[in-house]
Amino acid sequence: MNTPRFEPIPGPDDRDGYMLTSPYNEGFVAELKAMIPYRDRQWWASSKAWWIAASSFDVAVHLVRRYFGAHELIDADTGEVIHVGADGTRVGQGGLSL
Repeated sequence: MNTPRFEPIPGPDDRDGYMLTSPYNEGFVAELKAMIPYRDRQWWASSKAWWIAASSFDVAVHLVRRYFGAHELIDADTGEVIHVGADGTRVGQGGLSL
């Protein structure tokens, strides 16, 4: 996995959130732990992914952009993989900002 990906998925207590998969980066992990409250994140070792509460999604996206640039987002309704550039613009869709 080279491009970080957010996939909508319920977390603890059926809270809305996202499963975040990304390449390992020590600085990213340290900042994620520092900036996202413990109750809003959970490491899922079996999936090698973070669960991030929807309430902390914007913070997670900011960190992903800073450390990795582009990312992918799975559309909850269609399952479509949306490619998002480092500037937050949907790649290939004429400038839709996410």
